[in-house]
Amino acid sequence: MPIFIHLANLVFEKNILEAKYFGGCEQFRIDWNIACSEVHQEDDELFSLSAMNID
Repeated sequence: MPIFIHLANLVFEKNILEAKYFGGCEQFRIDWNIACSEVHQEDDELFSLSAMNID
């Protein structure tokens, strides 16, 4: 599944989050509510946090 581009995206590689984020990818999903979000996305290799502007 692709990650769609919004006005502002912050993209993370999952392998980096797994190594550096406390709790890994699973905790990142919980902290940023990825599963229930309409704009935050993930695919097999990436997470994307999206917003309507940079602020």
